[in-house]
Formats: sequence, C-alpha cells, structure tokens
Amino acid sequence: LSNLLQAAWAILLHKYSHKDDIVFGVTVSGRPTELLDSNNMVGLFINTLPVRAKIKKNVKTIDWVIDFNHSSAELKDFEHSSLVDIKKNTEIPPKENLFDSLFVFENYPVESSIKSNNLSIEFSDFKSFERTNYPLTIVSAPGDKINIDAAFDSSIIEEYRIDLLLDHFSNILNSIANSPSLKINEIDLLTKNEKDFLLPIKYSDPKLPEPWVVIKKFEEIVATYPNNAAIHFGNSELSYKELNIRANKFAHFLSEQGVGIEDLVSICLNKNPEMIVSILGILKTSAGYVPIDPSYPKDRIQYILNDSSSKFLITEKQFNDSFEFPKSKTIVIDSEENSYDQFKNSNLNVDIFPENIIYLIYTSGSTGEPKGTVLQNKSVLNFIKDFSESIEVTSKSRILQFASIGFDASIPEIFSPLLNGGSVQLGSSNILDDLSKFNKFIIENKITELLLPPSVLSIIPVFQSPHLRTVLSAGEKCTWQIVKKWSKYYKFINGYGPTEASVGCTWGRYSTFMKTNSVPIGIPIFNVKVYVLDDNLLPVPLGVRGELFVGEDALARGYLNKPDLTASKFLPNLYSNNPGERIYKTNDLVEVLSDGQLEFVGRKDNQ
Repeated sequence: LSNLLQAAWAILLHKYSHKDDIVFGVTVSGRPTELLDSNNMVGLFINTLPVRAKIKKNVKTIDWVIDFNHSSAELKDFEHSSLVDIKKNTEIPPKENLFDSLFVFENYPVESSIKSNNLSIEFSDFKSFERTNYPLTIVSAPGDKINIDAAFDSSIIEEYRIDLLLDHFSNILNSIANSPSLKINEIDLLTKNEKDFLLPIKYSDPKLPEPWVVIKKFEEIVATYPNNAAIHFGNSELSYKELNIRANKFAHFLSEQGVGIEDLVSICLNKNPEMIVSILGILKTSAGYVPIDPSYPKDRIQYILNDSSSKFLITEKQFNDSFEFPKSKTIVIDSEENSYDQFKNSNLNVDIFPENIIYLIYTSGSTGEPKGTVLQNKSVLNFIKDFSESIEVTSKSRILQFASIGFDASIPEIFSPLLNGGSVQLGSSNILDDLSKFNKFIIENKITELLLPPSVLSIIPVFQSPHLRTVLSAGEKCTWQIVKKWSKYYKFINGYGPTEASVGCTWGRYSTFMKTNSVPIGIPIFNVKVYVLDDNLLPVPLGVRGELFVGEDALARGYLNKPDLTASKFLPNLYSNNPGERIYKTNDLVEVLSDGQLEFVGRKDNQ
C-alpha cells in the first residue's frame, strides 16, 4: 500500500511540475528484520531517504505502478544511509535540498495504538505536535479508509492550494483503481468544480452592434463627429469629414484599378496622414492591407511583397527604387501621376462581411522566415471594442500612434480613436531620440492614452500630465517596477496577446493585481475564451503551469500560404459543442491565479 501511495504521489508531482524525473523524500522504519525482536525495541530507528521516480507518461498507469513497486525494493539496501552521504554522491549544490516534499506512511498510527483494547490503560484525549523541515509533508495512515494529512509551510504554499492538492491526489488514486489501463498522461486531475471554472476561463460575452465591419463603423463615426479632429500631425489636423473624403477618393481610385474583396494591397509609408488615408481607402474597397515598415531590411520587404501576392504597393518617392515590384502596380502616393483628387468623395457601396480580411501582418517565424497572419474584421472589431472600454477611449481622446506600422500594436493606436470620435496623434519614427522632448511632446499634444512596450516605459522618466489618464503596457513582459513607476500617477493596464489572437486577448488591471512573481496578464477580453492545458490537452489546476490556448472571437483566420502550420497551431476546440470552433496554441506558459487572472511564466520552447 505504501508503494502504491508513493507511486500516486510521484504522478501528482509529475503533473504539477511537467517533469518526468521526480524526486521526493520518504521515511523508512530502519528496523532491520534480521535483528531479533527489533519490533519490540524502544527508540527511533526511522530514516529519511530520497525516492527517484522516472515517469513514463505514455505507458499504462498500472504497468508503471508495478515497475515502480519493483524498483522501490532496491531502497531497502540504503535504509541506513544518511542524506548527507547520499548528497555527497550527487551533483546537487550543498545549499540545495535533495527534495522539497516528504511522503510519510505510518505503519503504526499513534491513535489506533493508544486506543487498542489490548492496553490496560486507555487514553481518551491526546495531542501531538509535529514539525517538518520541508515545504510540504504528506502523511498517510492505513485503516478502514486511507487517511491523508498535509503539513506545509504557509509562507510558501497557500492553504487553498493544499486543499486542491489533496483532491487531485485522491483523483489519481481513484484513476489507478478504476481505470488502470489509462496512460499516465491521460489521468485527469481536476474536480467538477474546477472544470466548471477553468473550461473555459471566460468573463463577458456582450453582443457587438452591427455591422461587425471596421470601415463601416468608421463611416458611422464620421456621420456622428464630422468636425472632430481625426488626425493630428505636426501643426496640422484633419477632421473626420476631411479624412473620409480623402479616403473615399482614394478608394474609388483603387476600385477603378480593380482592387476588391479579399485582395491584398501593401503599404510602405512613413507616419503621415497619407498612411491612414491609404489604410482606410483599401478597407473601403473590401480589400485588406499589408503593413510594411520602410525601415525593414530589403530582403524582408521583398519576401512580404512576393509571399502576399499584393495586387498593388503604395509607397513614397524616396522608397520607390527599393523594391522589385512592377511599376504598373506601384502607387507612389506623393507623385502627381497618382493623384486621386478627381475621384468621387462618396462612400463606396460594396458588401463587406465580418469574416473578410482586414489586414495581413508578418511576424518572424521560428525558422527566421516571416509568416503572414490573416486577420478578419470581426475579431479586430471585437478587440477594439474591449480595448476602448478598458482604457476609456472617448470622442475627446487623443492617442499617440507610436508603434511601427509593421507591428499590430499600431492597430489600437489607429482604430480605437477613429472608431470612437477621438484623435490619432502621429509622431515621427525618431520620437524617442530625446526623452525629455518625448515627455514634452506628450504633454503639449494633450495625449490622453499611451500604449508603449515595457522596454520603453522603463527608460522614460515618469512625468505628470494633466491630460494623460491611462498607460498601457503591451508587447513584452512587464515588471512590478514599471507598474509602480507609472501607476502612481495614471491608470495602468498590462496587456497580452499574440498576433494570432487579434492584437490582444487579456488585460490585467493594476487595482486587482495579486502579490505574484510577475505582473499578471489579466483576464480574457470580450467574447474570448482561454484555456490552460497540459501536453495532452487536459486542463491543469489552479496555480499549476500550463500552456495558454485562446479561442472564440479573438482568432485570426490562419497563416497565408502555410496550411500545415495553420493546422498545427489552430486546433479543433475539444471543449466546445460548436462545430468548427478552434483554439490557438500560443506556446506561452501561464498559471491561473486564485482570482482567475493569468500570470505569464515564460515560453514553452525556452523552458
């Protein structure tokens, strides 16, 4: 029985740690059977020894338990070895423990011995006081039922986690008893209550107003706020009415060139009003845009143009000779030859659907070859709605367009103000060259919301602005130092989301952050499900590391020209009854905290 319980404990540690080589401590009686009447001798013979269990997760549980039982017999040869001597024969540093948990099987439970009818004196009330030198000690005792107790260091382990741990230990024992043919990696730890909470983690499903199309929503905003400033650039500005007219003329020009539904048009422009005019004009034709940062290496730009099969390239005179692209398909926006002033200024009457492409954005692949991710109107609009509400974007907001057009952080910087009647403040690409001027720029231009990566937030001296309300960190792992620095004066939000999940899929609000090692990445946004699963796609318990999967309205369509990669990353959702629903495999490791927030742990490929 002791070996069976130890085997179950090894499986639990494997499930919690994701390690196949497990070490934990056990106590042994130390009473040699060859010593006559050793059981009648008074005194403490017990010793503590390490047990090493090599988990074979793809074999039947019962077969592995039998193997473990056989290998445990070898422990008897070392019953009188000290931990000090054992440790000397390992490569473990002197100050590190051989193990962090101790498993104790009480062959002679005190309580049953004291209450035995064989005693002439019976103790009716007794107490014992125990200490453990390890963060976690599990004590089991035989009887009509197997009793399991836990002693733990409350400064390291929270009590609710111990309650869950004992439930999971019980589930493993039940699985061994009732389903011995299950493979170890198929054993499900979770209770029903945990599954109800974790499958999926989801908080809000507001119905988005029709239409679920970004450009149609923009045209509604134009009608509502025609005279509001849509773009600020240097000392000039464009109203919504003026911006829409220019975008309409450009859209009619593109339409006449044959640009239409699901076509792709590349944009390689500096940050200026024409960049936004071009984006809106492309969307009005029902095509999607392909953003290219002019500072990209030439071979990367050429790869994007070739891989995307862009129907047209929109660029400037200064970049025109940098590409191998047909001149007949190149629109030089600052050339008189490509003037579009003579075209109609009315909105185009074309059908655009929520599932239609809005943009194709390229990120670096694991092989070094960029991969293009296809995003749809519905998922991007869902993100923009949640983003706008989370950071309270209004018709009076002014947001700095800081990110490169080639990064998807540019999406909320452009569309959250334009879909709420606010203003986009365009800044130059060298805006960070002088940090004191950057702060002055933010204050003088009355920026109300600021979206920056942690690497930038960490180097900018904190400043006070009467207009700035919210600072949002995204794109990299945030630190508590950054949170404390900026939350002193402003509302601080930590965002997370891969490109494949439409820019962002979770937000962490500072007011609800726990005392964790890293800054939580929060809870799912509108209409988004997240799952934290193990390698066998089974849910992991609260506080246990697992891979993050994202589902529902956040998802991209997939990767352009890479069906195999799409199939390997966008998987069928086994936890949904909706046909065709998918989840995206992020490769990011997280833990679910007790309040439902997610804590980012690291990348799965860098464990």
